[in-house]
Amino acid sequence: MRSTLRLRLLVMILLVLLPAAAIIAFDVFEARSRQVRDAEQQGRQLAQAIIGTMERTISHVEGMLDLLTQIPEIRDLSAPNCSGLLTNIAQSQPRYATIIAVDRTGMARCASNPKAVGVSAADRPWFKQALGAGSFTIGEYTIGRVSQRPILGFALPMIADGNATGVAYASIDLAWFGAHDAAQTLPKNASFTLIDQTGLVMARYPDGGAWAKKSVADTPLFAALKEAGGTGDRALTDLDGAESFFHLVKLQRGPNSAPIYLALGLHLEDSLAVINRNMAIKAAILLAIAGAVTLLSYFTSAQLISRPVEHMVRLSSRIAGGDLSVRSGLTHDESEFGRLAESLDSMAEELERHQQELDLQQRYMRAVLDNTAEMIFCFDNDGRLAFMNGAARALGLPEGALSYQELVAANESIFDARMTPLPYDQIPIVRVMNGETVINAEVVVQVHKDDPLITMLVNGKRISDEGGHSLGVVLAARDVTALRATESSLRQAQKMEAVGQLTGGVAHDFNNLLGVVIGNIDTLLPHLTQPGDIELANEAMNGALHGADLTRQMLAFARRQALNPASLQLDQHLPQLATMLRRTLGETITVTVHCAENLWPCFVDAGQLDSVLLNFAINSRDAMPKGGHLTIEASNATLDDQYAASNAEVAAGEYVRISVSDNGTGIPPEILNRVMEPFFTTKEPGKGTGLGLSMAFGFAKQSGGHLKIYSEVGHGTTINLYLPRGGSIKSAVSNDRMAAPAPEGVERILLVDDNEAVRKTAARQLRDLGYEVVEAESGPMALQQLQSGLHIDLLFSDIIMPGGLSGFDLATRAAELYPQLKVLLVTGFAEAAIRNANAPDQNIALMSKPYRRQELAERIRALLDNT
Repeated sequence: MRSTLRLRLLVMILLVLLPAAAIIAFDVFEARSRQVRDAEQQGRQLAQAIIGTMERTISHVEGMLDLLTQIPEIRDLSAPNCSGLLTNIAQSQPRYATIIAVDRTGMARCASNPKAVGVSAADRPWFKQALGAGSFTIGEYTIGRVSQRPILGFALPMIADGNATGVAYASIDLAWFGAHDAAQTLPKNASFTLIDQTGLVMARYPDGGAWAKKSVADTPLFAALKEAGGTGDRALTDLDGAESFFHLVKLQRGPNSAPIYLALGLHLEDSLAVINRNMAIKAAILLAIAGAVTLLSYFTSAQLISRPVEHMVRLSSRIAGGDLSVRSGLTHDESEFGRLAESLDSMAEELERHQQELDLQQRYMRAVLDNTAEMIFCFDNDGRLAFMNGAARALGLPEGALSYQELVAANESIFDARMTPLPYDQIPIVRVMNGETVINAEVVVQVHKDDPLITMLVNGKRISDEGGHSLGVVLAARDVTALRATESSLRQAQKMEAVGQLTGGVAHDFNNLLGVVIGNIDTLLPHLTQPGDIELANEAMNGALHGADLTRQMLAFARRQALNPASLQLDQHLPQLATMLRRTLGETITVTVHCAENLWPCFVDAGQLDSVLLNFAINSRDAMPKGGHLTIEASNATLDDQYAASNAEVAAGEYVRISVSDNGTGIPPEILNRVMEPFFTTKEPGKGTGLGLSMAFGFAKQSGGHLKIYSEVGHGTTINLYLPRGGSIKSAVSNDRMAAPAPEGVERILLVDDNEAVRKTAARQLRDLGYEVVEAESGPMALQQLQSGLHIDLLFSDIIMPGGLSGFDLATRAAELYPQLKVLLVTGFAEAAIRNANAPDQNIALMSKPYRRQELAERIRALLDNT
């Protein structure tokens, strides 16, 4: 039904009449409540009257039994007229069902009913209780053995000389009690029900005959009696089906005696019928008044309300249809319709102004969207393309209502092997249409066949109105093909930087070691006379020089791209790499190397392998911010056909396995499958490029090997790198390089180096050349000696030293004290030497470690002689 103004007016009239209806209802409610309260009070009074009647009956029975026990004929149980006397009493008092006198054994000697004579009552509770208590006793409700009627028994012992000679017993007919004794105190609208503890009806009024000996244990009345406890009031349905108000009483003579329940009900139908009739009369009068007012209002409202409103509705429809020039034509006065007309006209004017502004904003927005580099696509809820900007149209997509399914089907490159194939439900546009928000999803597309591949970064989400109802989806795609090419170049540069850092660290430590070896061999050679000793020393020198060549090759490798695989023995290579890793990772990381016995050589580019293992180690360090253990293991491994079948990128065969394990934080399962994706990283911006593991994966594949990662959160990560087994390694021996006679001197040289072994070797060489040597183990100690006024002809110092004073700093401070002092600086860092090769002072010369005795002698002599 339409909610018209007239209908609303009628509703308002009804609302006005509601208080009158509420008053009538309240009046009826109060009348019914008063009736119930009166019934509650009357029920208590009647219940007390019934209980009083029962008490009087019990007192009457007790007095009658007391009288019987005093009559000689009764005490003499064998008297011939004993039964006749009891019969006369029972006939004169109809409430008694049976009167019996029994001897001490329980045998009935005389009774009001001849059938009871000779019956034993020894098993009756009343008999036992009377003899045991020696006083008046009330028995339980039962069905009489002789009368076969519901009875309540009473017993009193007969005492002679202090001993019980028998028991006088009388039972009341409960049916008579309900129909006669109790009924005398009840009004016509009342009912009386006496029920035992099992639910059997003991007495009932007014329809006692219909309920005698029947069980009402499953009725609401009996349930209410048991719940009431002592007394209670409840509105219930009576046994005869009449709605009644009950006063409930539980009667119990003692804690061990069985209870009897009394239910006194008052039927309220007649009283409530009068109340209901009065309510109906008042309601009819109210409805008649409401009907008359409603009809009058309905017919007068058409002229006063409906027509002006319909006029406004027609005007509103024209405005909704886009005709914003429409006006009401009504007077703008203070009346309701005047204010409504003014509001309608103002709304039309405001809408017209807003429409003009909206048209202008739409032109601006379309200009912005058409001039942005990002491609914008909007799809409706049915998946049809609803809008695309100029950049999107520049792709040359087909015109018309193109669906997203057709767009995906036309772009086969999404499933092409030139990129990681995507399942259909993982394609960004499909994910967005399925309700998912996509952030920076990268895909490679090819709009037309033979077109170049385009790398796109896609973002998309669902569009909803203010109520949360879906309007469609929007996708923004950015062409990052050129950016990815730039990033590729940047990644290559970063890789070369990492390799350069690796080789620089190795060169520093290795050159220090080679410096000690070469220096000592150079010192030893001039003192050897035996040809065999000279040959051994030359071979040792050749090996050390070969090591120096390897150092230079490592530095040169930082600028090489292609792999140069060769057979490599890892049990010799990995311990050397571990030394460099300990220096790189810091003191909080413990590096351990384990190599299996009889380890096969592997066929690999050693420089690239070191770069990969360094990347693994740095990742492990980042996963152990508080320190931990890094273990590098090398072992032989044979991958069978079954393993190769489940790992398509590797072929079955013999490999050397390098396992890099840490006890760091581990990798969550949801990330583990993505760690080798290009650009994926969990590090903060600027902390990592996400290329390390992807480069390692590519290196493993290019080397003919395999990469596998295992990780558990909280326990650590293990990376297994499988490299092809290689052949044996042949050692290379260089030609004998005998040093020429070295120039000597007698000047004083200040030797500064923090490495004690390197310093002692250099000092020995200088002294063998005839020079006077003063040693210092740090820059500050050397500066103190210079400041003490000690005459020095040449300063010979390492560049990189602890203590905050480098070789260059020391040379600068020494030049301030002795401007003509000659300085020779030496370093194991080739990069540092290159970076500082153009020293501003011509008195400062540079030399790289390791160096030969001959080279050292010549460089010192050249400096000292250059005056």
